[in-house]
Order: sequence, then C-alpha cells, then structure tokens
Amino acid sequence: AALSAAPDAAGADDDAEIRAIAGPALLATLADPFLSVVDTAWVSRLGTTALGAVAASSEIFTLSIAVCLALREAASSTIARLAAQGRWAEAEAHGAKTLVVAACVGLARRCARAL
Repeated sequence: AALSAAPDAAGADDDAEIRAIAGPALLATLADPFLSVVDTAWVSRLGTTALGAVAASSEIFTLSIAVCLALREAASSTIARLAAQGRWAEAEAHGAKTLVVAACVGLARRCARAL
C-alpha cells in the first residue's frame, strides 16, 4: 500500500482541536508577563518606592498563580485517571476536596491581604 503524504481527515480534526485549546492557553500564559510590563511602565512614573512595591507584589502574584496552577494540574490528572478507571465516586470526592483546598487558599490570600 502506498503511503500518502497528506494527513487524513481525523488527523486534521485533531490538529484543529489542539490549536483551539492551545491558542487561548498560550495567550493566558503570556498575559502575566505582559501585565507586569504594563504595571512597571505606568508605576515607574510615580517613583522608585512605588516601583519597588509593584515589583514585590508582582512576585507574590506570580507565586500565587504558580501554586494555583500546581493545584489544578494535580487535581485534573488525578480526577482524569480515576474517571478513566470508572471510579466515579472517588473522582467526585477528589474534586470536592480540591475545591475545599482552593477555597481555603483563596481565604488565606484574602486574610493575608487584609493584614
């Protein structure tokens, strides 16, 4: 049988789905550094003290985003594995626990901000 250089229709559909997901994910990943640059450009007009405060808050914001992303990745892979194994009750329980942890992290951030 001869090999065709053209991708099959199923492969093209998969590529389109991957691009549809990857595009927004890439933009979301690039948004944080872009916003930091915009913050720096605007706040730099206020002086070095204000610029130092933005730099510190930007680092804390980036750290909190990293923690949230790690929680999301750990939860989604575990829930996907449990669901693929047909262990729906465990997947739902893990999802509920993840939501509780996320809510606690959010409340802790809110309390820390109030200080």
